Amino acid sequence: MARAGAASVLLQDGRTLITGGVSASGALASVEIFDTTGNFCAAPLCVPPASMNFARSKHTATVLQDGRVLVAGGIGGGGTPVASAEIYDPAANTWTVTGSLLMARSGHTASLLQNGAVLIAGGDSSGVAQSSLEIYDPTSGAFAFTTGTLSSPRESHAAAVLQDGRVLLVGGNNGKQQTAPTAVLATSDIYDPTTESVAVGPTLSTPRQGPSATTQLDGKVFVAGGNNGSADLASAEVYDPAAGTFTLAASRLATSRQGHQAFLLRHNNNVLIVGGASAGVPLASAELYTPWTGGISATGLMASARASATGGAVSHDGLLLVAGGKNASGTTLASGELYGFATVKTDQADYTPGSVVTITGSGWQPGETVSLSFLESPYYDSHPSVIAVADANGNIFNNQFSPDINDSSILFYLTAAGSVSQAQTTFHDTNTTTTSVSCSPNPIHYGSPATCTGTVTSSTGSIDNGVVQWSSPSGTFNPTSCTLARTGVGNQTGCSVTFTPTSLGSLIITANFFASNNGHLTSIGSQTTTLIVTAGFTATSQSIVYGTNTVTLSGTLSYPPILGTPTGSVMATINGVSGTDTVGAGGAFSITFTGTGTFPVSGSPYTIAYTYSGDSIYVGSTDSSTTLTVTPAPLTITANNKSRTYGTANPTLDATYSGFVNGQGPGALTGTLSCTTAATSSSPAGNYPINCSGQSSTNYAVTYVAGTLTINAAVVTVTANNASRAYGAANPTFTASYSGFVNGDTAAVLSGSPSLTTTATASSPASAYTISAAQGTLSATNYTFAFVNGTLTVNAAVVTVTANNASRAYGAANPTFTAS
Repeated sequence: MARAGAASVLLQDGRTLITGGVSASGALASVEIFDTTGNFCAAPLCVPPASMNFARSKHTATVLQDGRVLVAGGIGGGGTPVASAEIYDPAANTWTVTGSLLMARSGHTASLLQNGAVLIAGGDSSGVAQSSLEIYDPTSGAFAFTTGTLSSPRESHAAAVLQDGRVLLVGGNNGKQQTAPTAVLATSDIYDPTTESVAVGPTLSTPRQGPSATTQLDGKVFVAGGNNGSADLASAEVYDPAAGTFTLAASRLATSRQGHQAFLLRHNNNVLIVGGASAGVPLASAELYTPWTGGISATGLMASARASATGGAVSHDGLLLVAGGKNASGTTLASGELYGFATVKTDQADYTPGSVVTITGSGWQPGETVSLSFLESPYYDSHPSVIAVADANGNIFNNQFSPDINDSSILFYLTAAGSVSQAQTTFHDTNTTTTSVSCSPNPIHYGSPATCTGTVTSSTGSIDNGVVQWSSPSGTFNPTSCTLARTGVGNQTGCSVTFTPTSLGSLIITANFFASNNGHLTSIGSQTTTLIVTAGFTATSQSIVYGTNTVTLSGTLSYPPILGTPTGSVMATINGVSGTDTVGAGGAFSITFTGTGTFPVSGSPYTIAYTYSGDSIYVGSTDSSTTLTVTPAPLTITANNKSRTYGTANPTLDATYSGFVNGQGPGALTGTLSCTTAATSSSPAGNYPINCSGQSSTNYAVTYVAGTLTINAAVVTVTANNASRAYGAANPTFTASYSGFVNGDTAAVLSGSPSLTTTATASSPASAYTISAAQGTLSATNYTFAFVNGTLTVNAAVVTVTANNASRAYGAANPTFTAS
């Protein structure tokens, strides 16, 4: 079927899988197989591959370490980026939906990491370039964001996995950033999977979007072509991981191009640059970059110009497939083409000193003389070149070279050069090592992970940096590999992983040691580990407050369902107190303890020791991974409220306790209770806090609550002084006297004056009248007042009676006397 924007991978069985893409009718879900016979699979000669669950183009396809294929993201049937991902199983010819990307993406890159995970970087999400990175975990089938992010959003960039496992992400563009135009990037980032961090890499000599990035045999990365925002590029650059720099390649492409494909040719190691577009026109031309010379030369033209094509190596040596894409007329192509090239390889990757290196190759011109040269890394000495002459089929053969005793741990670059073609490969003079495996605990209990350690030993010298990769017929490793550090003059080192079994019986656990020098396999070690079928425990730690006398422990036994639910009982022991329960449905148990109330906090946390009795299928097992924590009980000490009168001594200060358990009282506390206040006998009337302190206990969390001392005002008696006047006279000025002052106070502490009144007026008859004493304007801070009335005595007024003088004549009778 005609398709452009497809993705292809070489399956582990030698077939090439081509997925999705877009045709005139839209995005495709169909899949094609280019089989080992050199044909596209078609019935009835082969079973056509199943279609994907989702149509997509401009997606990524990655072969996982177990042979399955992860397809992620791309442009969906609706013309927008999608987040869906799916897994192809070549053995079953099935597609299974897996966890989705956390962000829809197209124009992203996908890189298989050495630990088996897949790094998804950048891309476009709904028109916005992304700086986020995601990791796909094949074990869990889920994506997760990494801790680090790119230094800039980027799409239409290139990615290459470095030989040390890091990933170089280079060029691209940052998409439209709000109102700013799209910027083509010259920056690079380097992702480190060991730390999930991103470091800013060196800068390209020119911005590039749509370039290619290819890791060479020597570990450097060849970055070619692209577009700088205004023109397609013919320049190329080489990234050197050792120096951490980009350097312009010595040669340029003959044709500027972007969106092309770049392949490191298998057993040849030239980089093939093919197709793409220049000034918007699809190209048929191809060029060959030779890393060991730095030269770029033209190679065979494709039969059709192709942009947005797909391709890759096929199972036959010396052949590469390019398929689909769009031609110069804009027609989507269904055709594919094979590119042939010369190869060179050795019969082994590693050789001991003195052993024969058998060199073969194919794709050479019949009768062509091919020079075979050897370059050491690190360089120690030189070796003479040898010659191989291609036979009538273009094949070469030579077995004249052997490494010597001085070449231990040396990496050899073998270069084959004929009159037309060149090819390169590598091999090693092996530093022989052995790898042993040990797991603890052994036997391994079902559901309980063990620590497995791979120990690498060299009998001839130091051990190279490297990675130990782990495998087993069943079970999971976390992580799937671990890293060894160079031992220097030592001859033994090791690293460990966690292994969790998922099946029963005896398992072979295998550790493969790959030295870091180009990742060649150095040694394999294995150990037969006997798995005892034992139910494990799933329980949680508990926490109680001191004095809690009853606690319930619930959990389950973990077991392989195929053997059925365990029977028997589970006993739990805490600090000498035990409880037992019969295993129920699903392996559940629930044990209620009585007697935990007296467990002191000082002994916490207490180990919960579970013991499973076992039955006819499951042997007994134990677990001590959980604990019971006893926390202090809350205890409140509240100062009792007190009161007194101003000028008197403080009363005895004390407190009330609340919160004791287990029948305890203040004797359970250490220290002496002290309750104090700042008030003295001379302190003015008011409220004063009473604070207590001095007692504590490991079993109680003591909280002190303040009380209040209330100082009440003293009483001053105000007595109206007695007074008197005569009837008819005006009332005199009334006065008062005071009694009851304390602390040496006098009337000077008073302000205002009392009210002294009477009902008597000047015309009131003589009598006794009350002088009423009241507050009036009288006030004082520390005193209140009591009032005693006085008496006003109105005395009778004095009237003088004067007899008026009178006169009479002698002899006359006395006149009537009068008075005044």
